[in-house]
Amino acid sequence: MQALQAVAPDLGTTLPQILIATTAAYLYRATGVEDMVIGIPVTARHNDRMRRVPAMVANALPLRLAMRADLPIPELIREVGRQMRQILRHQSYRYEHLRSDLNMLVNNRQLFTTVVNVEPFDYDFRFAGHPAKPRNLSNGTAEDLGIFLYERGNGQDLQIDFDANPAVHTA
Repeated sequence: MQALQAVAPDLGTTLPQILIATTAAYLYRATGVEDMVIGIPVTARHNDRMRRVPAMVANALPLRLAMRADLPIPELIREVGRQMRQILRHQSYRYEHLRSDLNMLVNNRQLFTTVVNVEPFDYDFRFAGHPAKPRNLSNGTAEDLGIFLYERGNGQDLQIDFDANPAVHTA
């Protein structure tokens, strides 16, 4: 993790953007899909004041990437950063409204089937001085594939969970 964090400033990007880009490269390698659209969950909170209000206002945004076998990873990382800056401007545009506006509700069409979620949280929980070990039990139902990357900080390793719909994917 420290090596990835050290590379981020040189590429003008963030650790979550590096993790999204490398996950997209993995997905391209596994599937060969060149016109890749992945869902990126976001907070849908534009400022610090909104972030302090306890409520569930998350949204999912489509991130579209043109993949190819000879695409250098640094270029992909920069492109993810550029695309993220663009889509974050629209983080309050609800996914269900976007689908409705694009007439995708007919036949329940989706903008994306794979979700990549980077969850950077402080995992140092203590109750009356006693350490607790948090465990994520569920991120909801997987329509197709959800890839969850838990960046826990404090020099801990990255945890990656795959949540796949068993009707679509085998172990």
